[in-house]
Amino acid sequence: MRSLAALLLLGLLASTDAPPPPTPASFRYQRAITIPPGPPADACAVLDAQVFAHANPLEDLRIYSANQEVPYAVTFSGTAPTGDPAGILNLGLKSPRALSFDLQMPDRPYSAVALTLNAHDFLASAHVTGLKSLTDKNPTYLGTFTLFDLTAQRLGHSSSIQLAESTFPYLHLDLTLTPHPATTRSQ
Repeated sequence: MRSLAALLLLGLLASTDAPPPPTPASFRYQRAITIPPGPPADACAVLDAQVFAHANPLEDLRIYSANQEVPYAVTFSGTAPTGDPAGILNLGLKSPRALSFDLQMPDRPYSAVALTLNAHDFLASAHVTGLKSLTDKNPTYLGTFTLFDLTAQRLGHSSSIQLAESTFPYLHLDLTLTPHPATTRSQ
């Protein structure tokens, strides 16, 4: 009897049609793409961070035209590293272990800030906000990042802050440094 039930179940599964292919109406996140006039092979669309927040570009993106899926190619590009440093403004010591300053950022998109810190064997948190002007009353919170230098333990260091691509003219940083526990015990 069990084998008959299993065969019947397999027969039912085999006889059901495959689900219909998805249509644009079935997707949770959608965005319109405007293709400029000209040959369709030359069309290009730039995807911003909002698209990548909800999709893996190699698996989840679909492009439709008149309810027909259209083939596409994805090309990734990053910002070219340049040597134009940010200017340090309003440097202030809040306490022996807290520091606050503004950075005047280059006039181009950026996604990382590499800090040169004259400190060793520390852990730090960097609270970062973006400013449209130095007197911006509504700064944009960009995140709190961990920085560290563990060279006494031969473990390395990180003094870079990775951001979503930004164009704020100014960044405000509040750094709070903590000596690494291993170095405070040995002194």
